[in-house]
Amino acid sequence: MPTVAIIGAGTLGSTLAHTLAVRARITEIRLIDAAADLAAGKALDIQQSNSLERSDTRLTTSGNLEMAVGADVVVMADAARPDPAEWAGETGSAQLRRLVEQDRETVIVCAGASQRKLMQQAVRDGTVEATRLIGSAPVALASAVRAIVALEADCAARDVTLSVFGVPPDAAVVTWDSATIASSPLADVLSDQAIARMKARVAHLWPPGPYGLASAASDVCEAITGGRSRPAFSCFIGIDDRPATSVIATTVRLGPEGLRSRVAPCLSPGERVELQRALARAYDHMRIIGERSSRSLRGDDRADHSIEDFAEAGHDGGFNIGDLHRLTELRRKRCDPSVGDATGHDHAKSGQVGINVESKAVARYPTGDPDADGA
Repeated sequence: MPTVAIIGAGTLGSTLAHTLAVRARITEIRLIDAAADLAAGKALDIQQSNSLERSDTRLTTSGNLEMAVGADVVVMADAARPDPAEWAGETGSAQLRRLVEQDRETVIVCAGASQRKLMQQAVRDGTVEATRLIGSAPVALASAVRAIVALEADCAARDVTLSVFGVPPDAAVVTWDSATIASSPLADVLSDQAIARMKARVAHLWPPGPYGLASAASDVCEAITGGRSRPAFSCFIGIDDRPATSVIATTVRLGPEGLRSRVAPCLSPGERVELQRALARAYDHMRIIGERSSRSLRGDDRADHSIEDFAEAGHDGGFNIGDLHRLTELRRKRCDPSVGDATGHDHAKSGQVGINVESKAVARYPTGDPDADGA
């Protein structure tokens, strides 16, 4: 019978457990958190409400990650602590590695909105097979977009059909041209002005809240375990359309083995261009992570860390005059012995890093004035 293990009993994890229990399509939910007593208390609360929800779903808890072994789906959620945070960074990567070491056949769902980077790192490192790692947050974004369309059209959100691709929030691509409302093209129901208003709001819908993320993860879990029909979802997955695998949102069908198939997007020429830009951004971000990891292995990453953050924030490698000022100050601090060796690296080497990146900004703005240089 279908079993779902949830790693983390924070706000997202406990909301997901309650959502799955209420739907009653999963036989057993395992809520796993180092704060075992807190997880047990939340599970008890959910279990006591099951009779009101007419649900027979069984909840068990543990503080041991080995409890996830044998589950049909393992969900990465958030830890139960005063400031719940989604699994991410080295802590999240360590959890993923332990899960895969325990059971290489498990399907792992990353439920958090911030976990695309965690997925990217895991796919790049080969920690988990790309087809067995699914990110459900884009499902919540698609739901939020359908909700604002329904408000504009004064209809039910379930009557709206659309998909989300790319990398939310800045590089999210919504299939506006092929979207429908009750089988009618969106453009036939809403004015161009209304559609433009909705497009402007998409970036502000990210990240979705815990209820939306929990509902999205529930849909994905049920599709994987076969507890419901298998429709197409907009999910984060690793794709090989570039020189290296990148994690982006695309439409997929899911099954017990994880990714069953990708659904070819129905995009207009303009939307295809947007999607290619999203792919380029995802690949560039992955390249930066790879270079950072390589330097970390050599022990010389700390001096470059701030520079990489500038590049990652810029996405396209561009600089503005504010960046120039910040980089100049960074170089001064790194080269001035009175500042002290904050990085633990040779000052001349660190200064050279600053000079190299600053020169890119000077090349773009030779006079230091973006208006005068035609920025």
